[in-house]
Amino acid sequence: GFNTFDFRNGGSDSLKTFFARTGNNFTGRMLIDDIYIDANNQNLSNPGADCNDEAPTNWTTVETFNSLSNGTIDGKSGWDSTGGAKIAGDPADSSNKVMVLDEFETRAYKALPNQISNSSAGTLFFRLRRDGAVDGFGGLADVAAPDAWNDFENQFGSQSQTTSVFTVRDADSFRTSSGGFSDNTWYCVWIVTNNTSDEYTVYVKGGQYSSQTQVIAGGLSNFEFRNGGSDSLRTFYARTGNNFSGRMLIDDIYLLHDSESLSQPVSSCS
Repeated sequence: GFNTFDFRNGGSDSLKTFFARTGNNFTGRMLIDDIYIDANNQNLSNPGADCNDEAPTNWTTVETFNSLSNGTIDGKSGWDSTGGAKIAGDPADSSNKVMVLDEFETRAYKALPNQISNSSAGTLFFRLRRDGAVDGFGGLADVAAPDAWNDFENQFGSQSQTTSVFTVRDADSFRTSSGGFSDNTWYCVWIVTNNTSDEYTVYVKGGQYSSQTQVIAGGLSNFEFRNGGSDSLRTFYARTGNNFSGRMLIDDIYLLHDSESLSQPVSSCS
C-alpha cells in the first residue's frame, strides 16, 4: 500500500483550479460541499463544522461571551446571576472568553432567543469544561427566572463525588456515565430535547471521545425531564452546588428551537 502519490502529470506550473468530473458508467451521484484552501501551508485543521452528512443547520447564538468584559456576568447581555458567575479568559485559548462558575451555590441564566414549545423538539449546544472537582450543571428551564435545582428540566454536568464521569438528571434520579469527564478538557455537548414527550438525549465530543458519542448513563440513553409539564423551554440555566473545590467553565451556547440536529456549530471542541 502507498500513502504518498505522484501527480498525474507533474511539471513546474502553479496549481490554480479546483476541478470535479464524472465518467460515463455510474448510477448514483457525487456531492461536494465546503471547499476551502490554505495556499501557503500544509494544514490539517477543520475549517468548517463537523464532517457529517447533515445539511447545514441554522443555529441561533445564545452566547459566545467574547464581546463581554471580564468580571461578573450579572446584567451583561441579558444574563442574571449571582457573584460566583463571571467572564474570564479561556485557559486553553487566550484570545477567547468563557463563563466561569467557581463559587458555591452560584446560578446564572439567560432567556433563549426562541423558546422550544411544548409541541416541538429542539437542540441545545454548548462547550463544557471542569478544572478540578466540580458540582455543577447546565441545561434548560421552563421558567423565566430559575433559581432552585428543581427549575431544571434537562440537566447535564458533574457531581463532586463522581466528578470524573458525566452526570445526567433523569426524572427524580441522577445517572452517571460509563465514560470519563476528564479534568482540564473542553467537551462539546448536544442536548437533544423532545418537549412533547418530556425526554432528552445527550451527546459529547472531546477528551477520550474523538468523535461524537451518545452518553450512556446508568445503562440508559434516553432521559426524562426533571419535572415535565406543558410549558415551553425558555431559559439556559447553569448552577453549582456547595461541595466542590474546582470550577466549571461554559462557552459557545447555541440553540435550535424547532429541530433536532447533531451538526457542530463551532469549528473545534477544544
